[in-house]
Amino acid sequence: MLACPGFLGARIERLLTGPGEAPGRRSRYRLESEAALQRYFERDAPRLRADAVRRFGDRVQFERRILLSSALPR
Repeated sequence: MLACPGFLGARIERLLTGPGEAPGRRSRYRLESEAALQRYFERDAPRLRADAVRRFGDRVQFERRILLSSALPR
């Protein structure tokens, strides 16, 4: 993901889970702009998601949330 144009950084976060729940991790990425995010959706996301499914099968789940910083240029 960080090789995609417009990506500035990433963080991997471990999710707290209760007894019997599967452990989880979340990746959080920073991008330079909403335009960079749109480019990613159009050019890279389908290929990278398909690659993750090929590599990890049903052990990976995808959920997308977009958080906007008040400092992010529109």
